[in-house]
Amino acid sequence: MTGAESMASYAKVGLGAITALGIAALPACQTSGSGDGESLDATHHLGQLRAAFRITQVPDGGLVPVIGDSIAAGYEQRGAALHMTNPAAAELDLALPASADGARRFTSAGVAISARLRAAPAAAEIAGGYVIYREALGDRTSIIEQARPDGVEDFFYFPARPASEALAFDVDLEAGVGGLRLVANTLEILDAAGVPRLRVNPPVAVGADGAAIAAKLAVAGCAVDTDPAIPSRVRTPPGARSCQLHLSWTGVTYPALVDPTWVTTGTMAFARPYPASSTVIDDHRVLVTGGYDATTGAHNSAEIWDASTGVWTVTGSMTDRRYDHQQVLLGTGKVLVTGGLNAVTPFVASSEEYDPSTGTWSHRAVMANARARFPLVVVAGAPVVLGGLGPAGALAACEKYDAVGHTWSAFASMATPRGGAAAASNGPNAFLVTGGQQGSAWLNSTELYSTAAGAFWPGAPMLGKRAYHTANPVTGNPRVLITGGSDSTGYLKTAEAYFGSFVFPQPGSWSAVSDMSMPRIAHQAVNLSPGRVMVCGGMQTTAGANTKTCETFDTFTFAWSADCDMTTPRDGFTMLTVPSLTRELAAGGRTLASAELSCHHDKCTSGIPLVGTSSACISSICSTDPFCCTTAWDALCIQEVRTICGSLTCPESEGSCPHPLCTPGAALASGCDSGTAGCAASICATDPYCCTTAWDSICVGEVASICGKNCN
Repeated sequence: MTGAESMASYAKVGLGAITALGIAALPACQTSGSGDGESLDATHHLGQLRAAFRITQVPDGGLVPVIGDSIAAGYEQRGAALHMTNPAAAELDLALPASADGARRFTSAGVAISARLRAAPAAAEIAGGYVIYREALGDRTSIIEQARPDGVEDFFYFPARPASEALAFDVDLEAGVGGLRLVANTLEILDAAGVPRLRVNPPVAVGADGAAIAAKLAVAGCAVDTDPAIPSRVRTPPGARSCQLHLSWTGVTYPALVDPTWVTTGTMAFARPYPASSTVIDDHRVLVTGGYDATTGAHNSAEIWDASTGVWTVTGSMTDRRYDHQQVLLGTGKVLVTGGLNAVTPFVASSEEYDPSTGTWSHRAVMANARARFPLVVVAGAPVVLGGLGPAGALAACEKYDAVGHTWSAFASMATPRGGAAAASNGPNAFLVTGGQQGSAWLNSTELYSTAAGAFWPGAPMLGKRAYHTANPVTGNPRVLITGGSDSTGYLKTAEAYFGSFVFPQPGSWSAVSDMSMPRIAHQAVNLSPGRVMVCGGMQTTAGANTKTCETFDTFTFAWSADCDMTTPRDGFTMLTVPSLTRELAAGGRTLASAELSCHHDKCTSGIPLVGTSSACISSICSTDPFCCTTAWDALCIQEVRTICGSLTCPESEGSCPHPLCTPGAALASGCDSGTAGCAASICATDPYCCTTAWDSICVGEVASICGKNCN
């Protein structure tokens, strides 16, 4: 694959690696205080380790420390425990020991565990936002504790191979623990209902030669559930309240860092940049697979997010590691994953199916062409992969998957090879393929396909050449919205719309629409209500600056408007709509394991800020979604009572829900004028709330996008 086919600096096939810079056994440091509770020597030692172990950053290729930035502003000692001076920055209640052999305590959502490392009683030293224990595991060893928003990451530094390449923790199961689950080398701590609340992520050992080796987790003394199927209850009681957690590794080159992590389950177990792929497997669960991490390379891991609990659960791992792949829900209820990149081939031809009922994967037939960065559409119920990049460059070949026979067969070929193209379906039997790259050339050509024609035919060329853009089908005319991507000049903020039919041999036409507020590549676009498309995130510049902004395009006004921004800048992430919430889930990107939901608040004028905040439920909503407590208590806030608090209503006796659903208008009682006959019926069918509850600002907006003009 040529550099021109690689989306500039973002989409390099070249894989990031650990870079060990001049690592030798670091000198032992003598303890000395700085006079302000921090150790100057510990700070110096930390700086040496951060400089010595670094990884290649996606996408700009710069080097960043393996030991990341700590969110702790500092620590204060209370008894035998150290507590962050800014605890609100963390998602769990964290207490670190004043001595290396003391108890580390983690609490989240009423579930608590403590873990004692079998180590020497080395005193804790504070270095900025880090806690360091030196000589606890032998001569010149050290332990660095890095606080993260979701928990704490342990870094065990060994200057030479220890007598035993293993660590052991004595773990006490405290309040709220219902069970343990060990799947895909990930330990989950479950509550009484079987919901994971705490997690030990898969550990790695990073060697001086730059290689990252997977370390192994094992539990002794307690029973663990090893079933990869998503638990709906505690299937295996632990049988004891104290266990041993063992961590072992082999094959690493010393000096080395060993890296277990203790976190909540509100984030994924893995950072997933270089697009992972996601699929809604039912109305409230999302499966995310693969992705790329600069430490461990391409993932074969898979996780499921549950909208009813708001947590991530590890499920069975794929057979093959992959990123820049595609996946789709089959009519059988299973999920097909195919293609992508990894560090071995590097282009992947294999396919596998995930069974949500068992949490397991089954290897299926390989494609005739290994490929990555390709679109996938569903035609007459069958997944079809279109072009993409292969070992020899861009592909024109397309293939169709048979979910019953688990086989691939040739599909009609495109006229033009395309890598980094985008496709949009028009119902179950037709689609449009746009742009991409062929060799060093960006493309503006398009091709249409319908089952009636049984072949591709030329579509009208786009107004501009582009690749790595988005293509979304929209209701009415225009039929498809194209946004962002790249061309020979850099990243694009332009957008354009396709008009016309999907009937052979009509080519359709293109019209320019107003630009987005900024250039975007590696962004995401999802359909909201009919005629509205929301675009979020992406990179703005070839230097790698990314954004958290979102904006929405309305096909009636042909204009963009600002939408609720994400809380975190993201590029190379995955985003989709969760049906049970009618909200979008954005997950991963760059170095991120975090995920978040969109807002889409009904900003109707009768809503008033929530003032009663006495209950724990409403405090959770205020911290998760401040709009509800500062602007208006609206329909989305009421929905969040269920998803965040786990109940349909907050107790009125606590003063937590004093405000009703905001209703700035009565239910629609009449139709529209003769100029828009059928408008009311269309709105009622699309959004029953408008006709049964209240005609509010969202309904007014839907008149324009659904009907094309105003109702009376």
